[in-house]
Amino acid sequence: MRSILWCSMALSLSLCLPPAYAAWDPDTEFSLGRTAFTAGNYDEAIQHFQEAYKANPKMIDAYIWVGNAQMAKGTTSDAEKTFMELIQKYPNDPRAYNQLGYLEIQRGNYAKAEPHLKKTVAMTQDNQILKTAYYRLGITGMNLEKFDEAREALQKVKAIDLSYLDVNQKIAEVDIVEADSLYKQATKILTEGEAIKALQLLERAIALNPRHQEAHKQYISLKSSLGDDPTPGETPAYRGSF
Repeated sequence: MRSILWCSMALSLSLCLPPAYAAWDPDTEFSLGRTAFTAGNYDEAIQHFQEAYKANPKMIDAYIWVGNAQMAKGTTSDAEKTFMELIQKYPNDPRAYNQLGYLEIQRGNYAKAEPHLKKTVAMTQDNQILKTAYYRLGITGMNLEKFDEAREALQKVKAIDLSYLDVNQKIAEVDIVEADSLYKQATKILTEGEAIKALQLLERAIALNPRHQEAHKQYISLKSSLGDDPTPGETPAYRGSF
């Protein structure tokens, strides 16, 4: 009879405990971590993700989300340490390389991000990982002025998932950024007396971004100075008003 009472009391107590502590379940801890992360409670999220990983050291996602929460919190050095530890423990898992690349993008270190992301896409055929890595390669390529590589990476994202994030806008952004880069190059070499080459760069810039007003103006001015006076609005690849 006494044993029955003890069992009954134990069961009652367990039912009264908060869900997070009712059982040291990695899936529960991970779910609680994601909830805390979404709410912006990053310290709490880190604690839950760490508990999930302790309960199941094969749950690499939990370890990665520790780093994600540290990154969201702004403690990027801690996040970098976490991702590097993951790479040491699981060198054949692409996710840590992918997140380390993303971390470097957040820091503005595009040259450091690029090799991590290229390693990611070389390691996996998982489309969920590939589309994020290629999207990030599009960002690094654009910022490193590797515009063809950026477009190629973003086109691969579209091939995997046409509606992923703002991929179409990002491709258009690459064109705009390259057009501005060409305009700046044209302006620079024009001061060095390279008028014909500057004109060619301006034509490419306008073809990429027909709304680049400064490129249009400089193109018209340069053509006039070379003895060819174009009619306003008839510069290369012109499509509509500014």
